[in-house]
Amino acid sequence: MPGSEEAQLRIGFVGLGTMGGPMCRRLVAAGYSVTAFDLSEEALSVAVEAGAEAGKSARQCAKDADFMLTSLPAPHHVELVMAGPDGALAAMKPGAVWVDLTTNRRELVLELAAAAPEGVSVVDAPVTGAVDGARQGRLTVFAGGDPEPVAAARELLGHLGNVLECGPLGTGNVVKLVANQLWFVAAAALGEGLAVGVANNVDLRTLWEAICDSVGGSFVARHDAPSIFAGHYDPSFPLGLCLKDLGLIEELEAGVNAELPMTAAARSAFERAAQRYGVDAAELCVARRIADDEGFDAIAEVVAGGRRGVRTLDLRPGDLQIFMGRFSMHRVTRVGEKSRPRHTTILAYTPEPGVIGRVERTRQLFGRVLPAHEHAEQERVRADALLD
Repeated sequence: MPGSEEAQLRIGFVGLGTMGGPMCRRLVAAGYSVTAFDLSEEALSVAVEAGAEAGKSARQCAKDADFMLTSLPAPHHVELVMAGPDGALAAMKPGAVWVDLTTNRRELVLELAAAAPEGVSVVDAPVTGAVDGARQGRLTVFAGGDPEPVAAARELLGHLGNVLECGPLGTGNVVKLVANQLWFVAAAALGEGLAVGVANNVDLRTLWEAICDSVGGSFVARHDAPSIFAGHYDPSFPLGLCLKDLGLIEELEAGVNAELPMTAAARSAFERAAQRYGVDAAELCVARRIADDEGFDAIAEVVAGGRRGVRTLDLRPGDLQIFMGRFSMHRVTRVGEKSRPRHTTILAYTPEPGVIGRVERTRQLFGRVLPAHEHAEQERVRADALLD
């Protein structure tokens, strides 16, 4: 049973999507009393199964909450949920703190804070670190606001990851958008670099390892390149949200007198990818466009480097066990009593971004697929077997 302070605090949590769902569940696991709400009944049921109480509306979640957390796709969703006399913000009690985890428009956060009931404080705290970081409590939380409410929310937010205090209200979103600005540039550049190397007869795996172990290394190269190699391009964050963030970055650029050609080029690259694949396509389709234009029929064939045969296995959960680390791939060997190891490597992935496992195959596949997220049981898992 949770003790003490966590059990006494009441948390409202609205927005149980790709990032909000695992963040909510972490707070429940930490012992907090959480009332959650989402328009998706399926997402809400997952939170309830984890121990949250189901709220009937965002306003009900806010009414008795000591901390009201929102994790929503875009600024207009935050405005719909929080603003106005019938919004959740107006229902909050004196002494409560609204913590917005959304990557939001700074001006909107400031406007809503100015309209908050007397005694209600606001902290903007967008996060970065992807779905695996949300699930594992390894996010980076960019907190902006007055010192007192930020300090009050710090322990709560600490269950989600590392909390960085960025300054006054609104600076959390500025810092998050700058981080995303650099990610967009790096993601677009990575696809181009890989294409140049492969076009000049460098083995893709060798190229990737060299990038990661050199001045070209980055979070994008280590964490996101496996999603490119796996061929799913990280569906957890669609191109539409990339364009949303790039639009918010463009608003911040209005205060900069200098030209920003790298950011403009990245924006153009993501716009071209969205035009080709649609706004619901995965974020790293910014690199897929380059691969498609180069005529790569399959990422697996590129990874094989033309030196190995390629076979595609259509696996269901129950067929293969995958072990993974956050930034690196781990070779796993498990040999049964009557099994003989073979020199066959399985390159497998689940729908979760950045998860890629290298498994030494014995005479028969063993174990089970570890669920990538709460809906993994409904997903098909594709594995590319690179045969010696």
